[in-house]
Amino acid sequence: MKNIVIFGAGPTGKRAYDFYKEYCNIIAFADNNEKLHGTDAQGVPVISAEQIAERDCDYIVIASVPGYDAIYCQLINAGIAPEKIKRY
Repeated sequence: MKNIVIFGAGPTGKRAYDFYKEYCNIIAFADNNEKLHGTDAQGVPVISAEQIAERDCDYIVIASVPGYDAIYCQLINAGIAPEKIKRY
């Protein structure tokens, strides 16, 4: 099973969780909303984008429709390999 981080802890992220939970090990949600950091969504911890590098994940799934391009650039600028970034 692949380890994934879902970027986006809002409604789209929760739909992504429901989709991937049977096929992947969801190790974290990442979100840019600092108020969510340290909480959990669907029983999974919510982390900052900077903390993604500390996790052993195979893929980061961006689950934010209007924010996809900005989040993609944020991840690339943080040193995440493009092949690890997927769109929900």
